[in-house]
This record gives sequence, C-alpha cells and structure tokens, in this order.
Amino acid sequence: MSRVVIYASARVNGNTAKLLQHWQWYVANDPVIDLTQLQILPFSYQSDSRADDFEETIRALLTYEQWLWVTPVYWYSMTSWHKLFLDRMSDLLTYHKPLGRQLRGKSLAVLTNSASESLPKCFSDIFELTANYLGMAWLGAEHIPAIDDQFEPEQLTQAISRLHLKCSSHLP
Repeated sequence: MSRVVIYASARVNGNTAKLLQHWQWYVANDPVIDLTQLQILPFSYQSDSRADDFEETIRALLTYEQWLWVTPVYWYSMTSWHKLFLDRMSDLLTYHKPLGRQLRGKSLAVLTNSASESLPKCFSDIFELTANYLGMAWLGAEHIPAIDDQFEPEQLTQAISRLHLKCSSHLP
C-alpha cells in the first residue's frame, strides 16, 4: 500500500494517539510523519530558502499516493502543527511548482476526534477545498467522539471501517 499518516497532537498519549493506534492495528501499520517532531517555519512571501524540515518532508510525502491526516479537533480546526504544514503547502504553488504538480492524482482523507459528537462542517471543508484545489481526490473525514476520554468501541470500529473502505478504493 502506498499510504502515509500525517499526525500531530498536543497530548503524546492522548485520544488522537489512541485513535492512530486503532487505525494501525485494524487497518495497516502505515508509516507516520509526526509533525510535532519537525521544525516547520511559517510560509513567507519574501523567501523560499527556509532552513526547516518542510521540503524534505514534502518530498517524502510525495512518494505516497494517499495521505491520511490524523488530528484532534481544536476550536473547530486542526492542530497548529497541521495548520502550519498546510499553510506551507503554499510553497508548492509559488517556489516549488514542480513539486506541487506532483500532488495531482494523489488522495487525501482525515481521521479525527474530539469531545463533540460530530465533526463541524467547517473543519472538513478546509481539507476538501484544499484537496480539490491541489488536484487531489478527497476521500472524506471520519470523526470519532471521545467522551470522557473514551471511544465507544462500536462507533470506533464502524468509523475506521468506513474510512478504510474509502481509502482502499482509491489505492492503485
């Protein structure tokens, strides 16, 4: 399989880490890029020569056909690490256009959790619109609530199964 997980969470052993563990156990032991372990600087209109991990990370990600973003929902949005990385994808539209063109035809999905029962539409819109703009197939988002830091087992299994089915249908 050619899928990679793009992960970040403020709590190292929190619900999102547990969610990722369930994905890895149930579906596949996909490689994981942990954005919290990287130095990614903000996008700059003044310079494309950033001394950080973005370009190396994007080159590694481009070797995969499918990107699965795993993030908690914080204030109706993704983690700050995910947002910073997403903003830096502007580099692929300005300074590194040949790399940006390699996104076309790849696919994107999101697996998330929060204390809320449902995922706000504004959250998934960010990923769907970004995927469409970059020429990536949008596979959708699955949200699993963690009430009192616990996942309801049936709900967890069903959500992971749905996302796995969507992802599997788009792998070469």
